[in-house]
Amino acid sequence: MWGETQTKAFQALRDALMTPPALALPDPTKPFHLFVAEKGGVAKGVLTQRLGPWRRPVAYLSKRLDPVASGWPPCIRQIAATALLVKDADKLTLGQALSVTGPHEVETLLRAPPERWLSNARITQYQALLLDQPRIRFCAPTTLNPATLLPEGQNPPLHSCPETLATISSLRSDLTDIPLHDPDISMFSDGSSFVFQGQRYAGAAVTTDREVLWQQTLPPGTSAQRAELIALTKALKLGRNKSVNIYTDSRYAFATAHVHGSIYQERGLLTAEGKAIKNKAEILDLLAAIWEPARLAIIHCPGHQKGNSLEAVGNRLADAAAREAALTKSESALELPILTEPLLPLEPSYTPKDLEWISRKGGSKMPGQKWFQDPEDLHLSCRG
Repeated sequence: MWGETQTKAFQALRDALMTPPALALPDPTKPFHLFVAEKGGVAKGVLTQRLGPWRRPVAYLSKRLDPVASGWPPCIRQIAATALLVKDADKLTLGQALSVTGPHEVETLLRAPPERWLSNARITQYQALLLDQPRIRFCAPTTLNPATLLPEGQNPPLHSCPETLATISSLRSDLTDIPLHDPDISMFSDGSSFVFQGQRYAGAAVTTDREVLWQQTLPPGTSAQRAELIALTKALKLGRNKSVNIYTDSRYAFATAHVHGSIYQERGLLTAEGKAIKNKAEILDLLAAIWEPARLAIIHCPGHQKGNSLEAVGNRLADAAAREAALTKSESALELPILTEPLLPLEPSYTPKDLEWISRKGGSKMPGQKWFQDPEDLHLSCRG
């Protein structure tokens, strides 16, 4: 909890940062050097200028990344952190030359942007701010970065950002969306969810282009996205230790395997807003099953195709099998008997105790009957 002790410590730190020799006044006639670091979704920077052989701090900068950028891998977060701090540093540099140093290869990443993580709007914004200005120069990464302030433990090792992104941008490095030339088997997965006579039916199936390998009725109310995930996961399990091509017409299942799965792992199965993702259990099953095949290609194909191509025939068979499974009666479904209202005997058989109890309740006989009712017109049955 924040108390008097914390307030005094914060005030002392602020006073120390604002008194010489901690900070110097910026000299607009000299070039600037910005050291950038990012940790836990917070961008930290130290803006310095040369004074003889030393670098004198001019400003300490700190800014929190937005929720979307906070969920990116460390190398991509460094791009957002650099852009934020360069924009803040411009208030002090006044257009002077600015050198930027950080632990990641920001310039390399921006010249070959990872489109899987960054939207076109963000790429354009970052490139215009950091690459299109000749006054900004990127220096080689260094482990001795003053922006880290007080390092915890050992300094992080130098690494190649492109190689790191290639490793974490996909669930498995050999996963591709291009069909393998010599697969052991080609499978088609499909899920079906539709409303029929006021009730939602759902099913999933895995087929080849000639036969049904697996089909299952899913609980009523299962969404189409969940059914597609279940079908793709089953196809992965059926392809264990094999070279497999798996075709799906679901963009959701395809994107989960190729793009979103690795993002969910980095983000802790949370959305950009910090909320739990939908279909969490099915996505976890998919993340585990994606390692089952020896070689794997997951290919997106358009649904409801015409023609006699492998994709068209297999997709139609999988779609029909999933729909058939949805309409098939589930073996686990229970038939409950229809409850009817109990029938009362024609004449009651009140005991003396019943009549005494009815009298205390203020009961009276129902019109034209021998049954009693209370003042609120509730039926008073025999207690026995």
